[in-house]
Amino acid sequence: MKTKILILFFPLFGLLPVPARAQFNYSYNNLDDTAAITAYTGLGGAVIIPSTVTSGATVYSVTAIGVNAFLYDATIISVTIPESVTSIGGEAFEDCNGLMRITIPDSVTNIGDNAFDECAGMTNFTVAADNPAYSSGDGVLFNSNQTTLIQYPAGSADFSYAIPASVTNLGLNSFEGSSNLKSMTITGNVQNIGVGAFSNCAGLTNAIIGDGVTNLSDYAFYNCPVLTNLVFLGNAPPLGGSHVFEFDPAAATVYYLAGASGWSSTYGGLPTALLTAVDGFAFTISNNVATITGYTGTNSSVTIPDVILGCPVTAIGMDAFVYDSTITSFTIPDSVTNIGEAAFAACVNLTNIAVMADNPAYSSVNGVLFDKNQTTLIEFSGGHVGNYIVPNGVTSIGDVAFALYTNLTSVTIPNSVTSIGAGACEECFALTNVIIGNGVTSIGDAAFAICTNLTSVIFLGNPPVLGGTNVFASGGSPLRYDPATAYYSSGASGWSSTYGGLSTAPLTTLTINGFEFTFNNGGIAITGYIGSGANATIPNVIFGYPVTAIAGNTFANNANLTSIVIPNSVTNIGVEAFYNCAALTNVTLPDGITSLGAETFYNCASLTNITIPASVTSLGAGAFESCISLTSATFLGNAPTLGNVVFGGDFATVYYYATTTGWGSAYGGLPTVELAAPTPPQIKSGSAGIQSGNFGFTITGVTNQTLVVEASTNLINWQPVWTNILSGTNVIFTDLQWTNYSIRFYRAR
Repeated sequence: MKTKILILFFPLFGLLPVPARAQFNYSYNNLDDTAAITAYTGLGGAVIIPSTVTSGATVYSVTAIGVNAFLYDATIISVTIPESVTSIGGEAFEDCNGLMRITIPDSVTNIGDNAFDECAGMTNFTVAADNPAYSSGDGVLFNSNQTTLIQYPAGSADFSYAIPASVTNLGLNSFEGSSNLKSMTITGNVQNIGVGAFSNCAGLTNAIIGDGVTNLSDYAFYNCPVLTNLVFLGNAPPLGGSHVFEFDPAAATVYYLAGASGWSSTYGGLPTALLTAVDGFAFTISNNVATITGYTGTNSSVTIPDVILGCPVTAIGMDAFVYDSTITSFTIPDSVTNIGEAAFAACVNLTNIAVMADNPAYSSVNGVLFDKNQTTLIEFSGGHVGNYIVPNGVTSIGDVAFALYTNLTSVTIPNSVTSIGAGACEECFALTNVIIGNGVTSIGDAAFAICTNLTSVIFLGNPPVLGGTNVFASGGSPLRYDPATAYYSSGASGWSSTYGGLSTAPLTTLTINGFEFTFNNGGIAITGYIGSGANATIPNVIFGYPVTAIAGNTFANNANLTSIVIPNSVTNIGVEAFYNCAALTNVTLPDGITSLGAETFYNCASLTNITIPASVTSLGAGAFESCISLTSATFLGNAPTLGNVVFGGDFATVYYYATTTGWGSAYGGLPTVELAAPTPPQIKSGSAGIQSGNFGFTITGVTNQTLVVEASTNLINWQPVWTNILSGTNVIFTDLQWTNYSIRFYRAR
C-alpha cells in the first residue's frame, strides 16, 4: 500500500530555494538562521548530516530533515544526525532500502509520518537516552513512554515479535514491508492498530490480537500474501474500512474464543471459526493471561505450556485433567501460580508431577505436588501404589489432595500436620489404613468419605475437630459410615465411644511383617514378634515413624529365632528383651544404643559371639548370663560399666582394641585380649556378583577384626544387615534378601 497520510508541517517562514550545495539541498529560514535539508544528492554510504551550513555570509543551523528529503534513495547505508536537528519530516527516509541503522539524538522532538516506512534494510533504531519525545527498545522506535510503536525495523531478521505490555497504539504503517516477520503477538494493552500497520508483510502467516483491541484501522493487514490465520482473544473489533484484509489469501481464517461477542461467519471478508484448543490444551484468556481448563491431546507425558497465544499461562483450572487415565506425568512451568482444586484428580496412572525449579508458588517431592515451602501437600500423584508417608514438616493436607485415587492403600500423616482438608481422601476405594499424627487439630468435611474398604484410622493425639457430619460418611439415607474403627493412643483425652460416626477403641498393639508394635513418643516400639522366620530384621521405619525401642520381653522364650538384625534407629532395648532365646546364634546391635538392660540376652545358649558398639556405656546385670556357647565378646569402644554377673556362667574371651580405655587383664570375670587398632575393611574389587543363586562379595581385613555390613536403598539411611569376626584375612558376605529390593547399596565397617 503506497497511500500515505502526512500530518507533520514545518513552519518555515521566509524559505528561499537555493541551488544544491555539496551533498544536500537546503531551504533557509532567514528569520532565525536555520536550515532544513530538502534533498540528498550525494554518493550514498555513511552519510553525516552537518550541524551548520554557510550560505553567503550567513551560518545557518541545520534543524530539520525535510519531507521526502531522502525518499527512495537506495545508496545510503547509515545516517549520523547532529544534535542541532529537532525535526525529521514525513517520508524523509521512506523506501531507503539500503539504510540499515540510524541513531536519533536527544534534540529530535518531531518525527513525521512514514519517515522510515518500508526501509527494507533497516535492522535497528537507536534513540539517545535523554531524548524527551522518543525511545527505542530491541531496535524498535517508540514514543518516549513507549505507549505508541512508531516504526518496526523492516529489515529485522527476527521471525516473530511480541508487542511490549506498555504499548497501546500501533502507529501508521508501523510494520509495513517487514518481510521476515512470520508471526505477530499483539496482546498486552494494545487498543488501536493503525492504518496499514502490517500492510505488505510478505512473510506474515500468523497474528494474535489481544482482547484490548477496540479499533482495527483500514489497510491494517493489506496485501499479506501468505497470511494463514488471525486469532482474536476478545470481541470483534470494529473495522476501519473495507480494505483491512484486501489482497490476503481467501483461505486465511479468523479464529475467536468461546464467550466473545460480535462474531459471525465472516469478518472483513475472511471466514471465521471458533478456537477451542491449542496443541490439545483447552483454555480461557482474561486480562491477557491464560488458564488451562482441559486437555484433549494424546501425550502421556504432558508439559503445561508457559504461553498460549502470546498470553502467559498463570493458572490450571479446577478439574482441568480430572479422570484422564492416559497421563503419566505433568511438568508445570514457572509461570503457573494458581492450580485449581482437583486439577489432576483421578489420573490413576499419574506417577510424577514435576515443577520447574524457579516456580514461585509450587514445588514437588517424589512426584507429589506441594506449595513452594513444602508445608502444604496440594496434589498426590495417583499412579503411586500402596502406602504413602507424608513428609515430616508438612503442616496441612489440601482439599481433595488424595481424592479419587484408587491405588492408595494407606496414608501416614506425621505429627507436623495440623489440618486435613475437605475431601482430602474422598473416594479412595483401596484405602484400608490411615495414621493421623498428634498435631492434627481439624479434619475437613468428607475428608474420608466413601472409603469403602477403610478398616482403621489410628489417632496419635486428642480427637481433631470435624468439619461436618460427612468426614467418614459412605452415603445413604439414613447416613452410613465407612467400615472403620477409630483407634486412639493411651494418654489421649476427649475420646468417647464414637467419633464422626465411627466406633472407637483404645490403641493397643499393631502388627506388621510379624512385628507387634505401638506408637511411643513420636517413634515406634517393637513389643512382640509373632513371625515364623528364624532370621529376623527389624525395620527402621514403620508407617513413617522411626523404630526407636524394643520393649522388655519382646522376644523372650522364642525358641525359633536364630538371628536378629537391629536397626541403628533403635536407642533402647528393654530388660529381658531376648531372654531365653535358646536358638539365637547371631545378633547385630545398633550403633546408637548406649546400654543393655538386665538379662537382655540371658540364657541365649547358642549365641557364639557378640560385638558391642562403641556407643554402649553400660551393661545391665546378667545381660549375657548363661550364654554357655559364647566364645568371644568384641568391644568397639571403651569398657562399659558392668552390672552384676553380666557374663555369669560364660566361658568367652573379651576382645578390645588398642587406643580404647578401661581395660585390664580381666573384664566381668572373663580374660581379655587386646587387638591392634583396626584398619578399615575393604570390599574386594571384582568380587561382587551372584554366587550360588544369591548376591554377595568378599570383604578383606585383619584377623579377629569385627566386620559390620550395612545396606541402604537411597545412600542416606544405612542399616546393619550382618556382623562377623574375621578368622582370617577375608570373608564372603551373602545377602539372602537381595531379591526383595529393586536396588540396594552396601558398605563395610
